Amino acid sequence: LYVRIDRRRKLPATIVLKALGYSNEDLLKTFYPVEEIKIKDKDHHTRAISSVLAGVRAKHNIVSPDTGEIITKEGSKITKISLKKIEAAGIKEVPIAKSEIIGRVTLKDIVDPETGEIILDGNKEITEEIFYKILSLKINTLEILFIDNVNYLPSFRETLLTDKVVTQDDALKEIYKRLRPGEPATVSAARELFNGLFFDPKRYDLSSVGRLKI
Repeated sequence: LYVRIDRRRKLPATIVLKALGYSNEDLLKTFYPVEEIKIKDKDHHTRAISSVLAGVRAKHNIVSPDTGEIITKEGSKITKISLKKIEAAGIKEVPIAKSEIIGRVTLKDIVDPETGEIILDGNKEITEEIFYKILSLKINTLEILFIDNVNYLPSFRETLLTDKVVTQDDALKEIYKRLRPGEPATVSAARELFNGLFFDPKRYDLSSVGRLKI
């Protein structure tokens, strides 16, 4: 994903967005729905009710707590209509299997609550080993990305994985290096160049000739 500066030059979109002040977490939340998963014990986990469940198969019968009516049968897909019924019945969460958690991508760093050690970086897949580590540390809540390879593709989070730029200042300097190779990249010079490209009307505004060419 690139942002084209002119006919010859383009910049990676993730670097431009980070230069604007967005973090990896901000970008992931913008491009993907985030599911809240509650870890109750080794065999019991739940996911919050949200719109992304439409089209997902129910692992257990989903039953109205008031009437006892089965809204969605085990193994059936949750439809948009049944999702509305689930919400109307006041159901806040439904079971999720361990197999549906392993392989999913976490939004934030998963941190040992006692030591502060990061056991899994944000935007990384939860392996079986990490899952059991989460259980042993009694971490109760996870925020994971919903990527179904249909409506939400992994391409953007994979782009972020290859992007080694972390901070806004680093992003500004990286842009400066690409546009002014050979010149020393200071934060102040990089910020001035970046602001000129995107925020100075004298630099980016098109004349009547430019608009005609477009």
